[in-house]
Amino acid sequence: MKITGSRHFLHFENPSESNSKVLKLISKRGWAASFAVRGWDPDQRLYRLRVEALPLALDPRRAILTLPIAYVVWFFAFQVPVLNFWLRITIAAFILLATALAVGGKELSLRPTPLAIAVGVVSAVLLYLFFWSGYRVLSGFPQFTGTISSVYSLKGAEPTSFIATVLLFPIGPTEEIYWRGFIQNALAKKLSTRSSILLTSTIYGSLHIPTLNPSLIFVAFIGGLVWGYVYYRWGLAASMVSHVLWDEMIFVFFVIG
Repeated sequence: MKITGSRHFLHFENPSESNSKVLKLISKRGWAASFAVRGWDPDQRLYRLRVEALPLALDPRRAILTLPIAYVVWFFAFQVPVLNFWLRITIAAFILLATALAVGGKELSLRPTPLAIAVGVVSAVLLYLFFWSGYRVLSGFPQFTGTISSVYSLKGAEPTSFIATVLLFPIGPTEEIYWRGFIQNALAKKLSTRSSILLTSTIYGSLHIPTLNPSLIFVAFIGGLVWGYVYYRWGLAASMVSHVLWDEMIFVFFVIG
């Protein structure tokens, strides 16, 4: 269905299309719309739709333009030898949080329902078991175990209580706010659900390329797919719980390897 027009009036060629389908297409333009007038326009020989709302607060293009910030702060966290890793990644997380709130904060929605929390817990456990099983299968390959060891070397000499605290906040929640609540949400306005999840996960995985650690890049990509789907089905609270709990299990309570 082709839609043409200006901000306030849109013309669509097929009057048999349902209102929900028309609104979905309009939403992909980054607009919020409702039907006020829907009828035959004899001058244009088209059906006319009146858009009552202004463009949505989150413009997908503005969200995409923040990605260089994410790449820079993650490079800083993993590669710049100042302070220690956990302080660097905490700073990076706060920068991502500030970016998401400044550009798309009005569209962030956190609804911690019992179902969302339960889904978050179950998905985190299943994701942990997936990686745990993979490690058991591949543990006989020294190259593989070496990449895992290099990830855990990031823990350094920091107290476990400090690592657990910064994983709880800001690192885990902030990553979900930025990547799922902000970037994936923005991409979903232009792409299909599947494509938005896949592209967000790919970008999230590529963010870890400067580490030159294939295992870390793979884990980030697979985790992104899981959290992206959880976010799509059950919302930001569910993906946030899943990400935080998985972080705590993998880095603090049930270290693999």
